[in-house]
Amino acid sequence: MMRKMKKVLVTGATGFIGKYLYRKLKELKYDVTGISFEGGKIDGDKIIALDITNKETVERFFIGKKFKIIFHLAAFIPKKTENRDFKKNFNVNCLGTYNLLVASEKNKIDKFVYSSSASIYNRQTVPMPAKEEFANPENIYGISKLAAENLCELFRRNYNLKTVSLRYSSVYGMGQEPYCVLPIFIEKVFKNEAIKVFGSGKRTQDFIYVKDVVDANIKAAFSRAEGVFNVGSGREISTLKLARTIIKVFSKSKSKIKKEIVTAEDKTRLFLDAEKAKKGLKFSAKYSLEKGLSDYKKLIYENRDNS
Repeated sequence: MMRKMKKVLVTGATGFIGKYLYRKLKELKYDVTGISFEGGKIDGDKIIALDITNKETVERFFIGKKFKIIFHLAAFIPKKTENRDFKKNFNVNCLGTYNLLVASEKNKIDKFVYSSSASIYNRQTVPMPAKEEFANPENIYGISKLAAENLCELFRRNYNLKTVSLRYSSVYGMGQEPYCVLPIFIEKVFKNEAIKVFGSGKRTQDFIYVKDVVDANIKAAFSRAEGVFNVGSGREISTLKLARTIIKVFSKSKSKIKKEIVTAEDKTRLFLDAEKAKKGLKFSAKYSLEKGLSDYKKLIYENRDNS
């Protein structure tokens, strides 16, 4: 007798992480519906256009759908010029999340998995590695993501809705926004151009491969885990070492590292404590930075060959 497929919803399905998650869920034979603000297609599948900030529209969308799991990845991620745009940040990241939580409670969803961010940590003040109990955002985006986490916790504690919030560190992989540091460095390597590192390059980040993030989402959804979890590699890497690692992985490149003198260098550190996710979600990153970059490289070449 054939197992009945579990109906799941992915919001922000056409985004960077959303596409990977959507495809993996389809591969695992789940009955997947995808939504995003503008809609679109993934591998020929229609992605429904839906404005999650409109309560009535969200309510109508849920009628008769009978979803069991919601993966909520839809978010407004501001560019530098939009960092202080309070309305956009809070409309999508808070009001949109609230509307989905209300609909989830009303429709008796089994699990609500929210994509949060390490932006809720403050690089200047939080002791490293950053643990889940520390939260001190340094910008409006981080505040909006933390507020949405708190909404998830409110519904979990008071309205019997099982929620998990996943705080991602720096997610990388093919398809991410080109203005991020890693694709900028990779583009330089492909062009055999110098990679610019500001100052001594001591500023650190915690990079996690997008396929690991997908794995964390699935483990969070289909486990008994609830609450807030960091999703990172648990390791920090400096900007200088990142540049060296990329040059090593893309070994045919003739790129060199060029250090740029700066008057005020950022030497802050940020990496996430991964222990809670290891215990509660049975999740730990499978991809080291070199392994993730090697897979990224393979996908780049496959994509170029097929284009």
